[in-house]
Amino acid sequence: MGVAYASTTNDFTPATGTGTEGSASQIGFNVGVLAQLTGSLKLDLGASLIMPNASFTPAVTTQTESKVSQTFIGVNARLFWKYSPKLSFVPVVGFITASGTGDNGTITPAVSADLPSLTVITAGFGINYIVGDFLLAGGPAFATTTVTTPAIPNGNPELKTSTMIFPMWNLGLEWKMNDWLMGRLGYVGNTNKVTSESSNGATPPAVNENVTTGFAPYGATLGLG
Repeated sequence: MGVAYASTTNDFTPATGTGTEGSASQIGFNVGVLAQLTGSLKLDLGASLIMPNASFTPAVTTQTESKVSQTFIGVNARLFWKYSPKLSFVPVVGFITASGTGDNGTITPAVSADLPSLTVITAGFGINYIVGDFLLAGGPAFATTTVTTPAIPNGNPELKTSTMIFPMWNLGLEWKMNDWLMGRLGYVGNTNKVTSESSNGATPPAVNENVTTGFAPYGATLGLG
């Protein structure tokens, strides 16, 4: 487990007039557990909490401080099942959520609102197959991401943009070429569907929906090490 903190400030003081003040900070916590459940089962579990925030006070006297704060929570788990001396199965799951609030002091009166929220869910199933000096690792995965923009009173309705990825392939090969050199070959690619909503600008506002699908081959890599 661990804790991390960072902070920075940026203050400007002119020779005459009013200066500006800016600051940002972040604190994070993470914890992980690696447990041998049985002779053939091993669990790798981790969780993180990150809380960034920032503020800015402008030089304009009619404006007030603007500030934002967010909270990120992430959880992931892997289960290593040694099925045989040569073959292991590795199911994985993950979850991320993020939300926050912001105060806009550049307008009068100042306005407080929720920031867009994020939800990510992933699940996959991998294998580790070892024969002699040859290793095959990887497998397919599923992921879904949703970004929700809150409704604006007397303005836009709540809008969502979601992405579904399946299958998401991550495959790798590694083999021993000689006593001091290893060869590696990898491939990453996915098929995805993106659904995005937008306001049509009418009164009362309505939602337009746009759906796109595609294949994203991130490419193959070859390396020596």
